[in-house]
Amino acid sequence: MIMRIYFIEDVKGIIAFFCNSLEYIKITHDEKKIIEKLESGEEISKDYGIPSIRLDVLKKAVKLNSEEHRKCNFDTVQSVKLTLNISNLCNMNCGYCYAGGGCYGAASGLMNVQTAIQSIDVFYEKFGALDCVKFIGGEPLLNIRVIKEVCRYIDSKIVAGKLEKRPVYSVITNGTIINDDLIELINEYNIRVAVSIDGPKSIHDEARKMKNNIGSYSSIMNTVAKLRAKTGNMQPVAVNAVFSEIHIKHGLSVLDTLSAIRNETNIKDIHIVPVDASLESAYRLTDNNCFVKGVEDEVATNTEEDYFWLLKCIFNGLRK
Repeated sequence: MIMRIYFIEDVKGIIAFFCNSLEYIKITHDEKKIIEKLESGEEISKDYGIPSIRLDVLKKAVKLNSEEHRKCNFDTVQSVKLTLNISNLCNMNCGYCYAGGGCYGAASGLMNVQTAIQSIDVFYEKFGALDCVKFIGGEPLLNIRVIKEVCRYIDSKIVAGKLEKRPVYSVITNGTIINDDLIELINEYNIRVAVSIDGPKSIHDEARKMKNNIGSYSSIMNTVAKLRAKTGNMQPVAVNAVFSEIHIKHGLSVLDTLSAIRNETNIKDIHIVPVDASLESAYRLTDNNCFVKGVEDEVATNTEEDYFWLLKCIFNGLRK
């Protein structure tokens, strides 16, 4: 059994990162010994030296991280989240794009309304619930019509008594498309918007360009400002960021990147991941360990609040 528990230590304390469950806990040196014993299968008595409630927390964390627990729940828990790839097109030309320009190696095009509605019906018939609908691409906002019709169709099923409530809608967008119709749609259905920003303007524009080779940063910040103004500061709810060799070249750490995005957008919910690029790509990280090492280095030089925020951004990126 591979437990995969990673300990990050310095003079301030220890962070236990449970790699399977993507959870983290601040612990003491004695609690580290307990976790290691639990990991090896040893029984821990209640009089080990910590309160029983705290011991239960550690036991639960180890159990949730176990391969057996993951395998058991994989087969028994039904997903109620539907992701619709509604666009095999994109209006950008990102240097590290893993989606083949938005089409993922398939034919370019947009999902039609009939296919989207059939997907809703098939999903609900199989799982009996529909809590979340996520729209992705390519660039999903090139297909606003399908987003609108899906939302309307689900509302009609609620009125007919076939669904109990609206699902949570979300869209992951490059942030370059904004208009009044879109803003009205976002407000009407409370669609949660996540935009892609890779850091300060100079770095973002080097990686994320439009088809005409012009950087997209100014366009995205214009979108963020309009959404803030027209949604009562409710949107966007999150930022997706990619950390690449470009950041290293410019001397930016993971925390530097996150801080720059937060300062420019006033959004704290940021999901950051290391780049997934081809071997010959200039964006590929030359040191595959630099992402984790950079996190370790931040322990000694930043406040506990910033460090835990950094961990949250990384773990959210792994979850998305």
